[in-house]
Amino acid sequence: MKRMKKALGIFAVLVLSQFMVKAQTIADGVRAIEVEQFEKAKSILRNLTNNPTTAAEAHYFLGDAYIKTAEIDSARLIFTRGVESYPAFSFNHIGMGRINLSEGNASLAKSNFDKAVAVSGGKDHRTFLYIGSAWMEFDKKDLDQAKIALDKAIDLTKKNRDAFVFSALGDYYLEKNDGTNAVANYNIARNINKNFAYAHVREGQIYKRALSYQPALDAMQKAIDIDPNYAPAYRELAELYYSSGQVGKAVDIYKNKYIALTDVSCNSRYRYAQFLFLAKDYTNTTNELNAILTSCEPRPIMFRLLGYSQFENENFDAALKAMEKFFVTQPQNRIITSDYEYLGRIQSKLGQDSLAIVTLEKAIAADPTKSDLHGVIAEMHFRARNFEPAILSYEKKFASLDKISPVDYFFYGQSLYFARQYLKADSAFDGLIASQPNFINGYLYKARIQNQLKSETDVNTYPAKPHYEKVLQLGLGEVDRYKRAVIEAYKYLGDYYYNTNNLCQSKACWTKILELDPNDAQALQVIKADELVRVTPCELNIASLPTGGGR
Repeated sequence: MKRMKKALGIFAVLVLSQFMVKAQTIADGVRAIEVEQFEKAKSILRNLTNNPTTAAEAHYFLGDAYIKTAEIDSARLIFTRGVESYPAFSFNHIGMGRINLSEGNASLAKSNFDKAVAVSGGKDHRTFLYIGSAWMEFDKKDLDQAKIALDKAIDLTKKNRDAFVFSALGDYYLEKNDGTNAVANYNIARNINKNFAYAHVREGQIYKRALSYQPALDAMQKAIDIDPNYAPAYRELAELYYSSGQVGKAVDIYKNKYIALTDVSCNSRYRYAQFLFLAKDYTNTTNELNAILTSCEPRPIMFRLLGYSQFENENFDAALKAMEKFFVTQPQNRIITSDYEYLGRIQSKLGQDSLAIVTLEKAIAADPTKSDLHGVIAEMHFRARNFEPAILSYEKKFASLDKISPVDYFFYGQSLYFARQYLKADSAFDGLIASQPNFINGYLYKARIQNQLKSETDVNTYPAKPHYEKVLQLGLGEVDRYKRAVIEAYKYLGDYYYNTNNLCQSKACWTKILELDPNDAQALQVIKADELVRVTPCELNIASLPTGGGR
């Protein structure tokens, strides 16, 4: 009898476990993904891959969950199994295409998408929906391909409209920065499904982009009213508060609302660290990441964010250590431009300019629009007194700019001057003076350049004179700050007046120099010249001297 009871007990457990598996559906897994409970979704969908009636579809959505948590290798493995086990099921071919797109291989992605369409017979609107969404998913988007797929999905749902298709079309228009058509399609999605919280969230994002704070807040609140457990609405709400400067409130909502509704896991804690980084709370970002790395299996992206946050905290040694760990563990095809950019800046801060230049050039090669990095490279070449490469880097930066900054004009002009490209340097300092007319160093270098351009045989001309006079006009108001420039100007003018037989003004210049620096060897020597000993200094004839200082 005991043996019979035991057998019945085992049978009951088996029946119960089968019932529990059946109680978990694909829809449950998809819902968990939608509300960003990714570990719950993986658990549900992993179980469903063992059920022959749900396995093919479960593979796709399980892979989708892994993509959402940036576990690309795991997603690839799941999709591969799905394709091999269920080659006639279209979604897993789409999954493989998504992996291709994550790696920047659009041609291979299209091949996999075409396979998906072929095996579906071109009659399944969800195949086209997921293909259209995939083209918009990663950094390198193809909106034309997305529209082609979504239009086909629309055609296939004319009799039985799907809210998800219209929300995806809204996403397409959002990517196109066409807020009007985006809102129109989100409205259609909401009319099809009155409880479609996602559409309200996306509409709120449109208002957020347009800096319309209250309409964005209202949209997020509508999503929460429809579904108080809809975690993405709280995430967007937190980001909205952050963008409006309410950082404390943003962090509170993210931690106590959003994270509380998702599954508290290594992934959700990492997302919290990402938000702290976004909120520029770099100290707590670092603390959270260090805690995650001691309690979770380390992933390359964790070291990436740790390196970024340590750099922002100016802990450059720790930042370099984290980034080196990241580059060792992250596959090459998943390294992004900002990785090279941060590593290069870290190397530069640690005095490793040669390495930094190589690293930043990789960043530019990966994303040629990063023209500002040419300026960073130029600064490092300038510090190393490699003026020719500095010039080339500045000119590459300027090629994409509508307006050159005064700082860039100054260092570009200096690079040209020290490279003895005086005509181009002269033009650069003209640009500097036009933008900063009271910047004393602009006139100082103009004067030096004019002196260099003067013909060796043309000894009786003094083209630098008006520029040195401007140096005095600007410098005498803050003579302690600009003493060296003022002394240089006095020496030039002293020489000019001496050679034009205006000896009293010449002596006045050399006397002024000795007042500023009694030990100036050149002034001490010149002032003893027979022609000047007998002369009484007179008042300098420099118009509007002084005007009160430069910048």
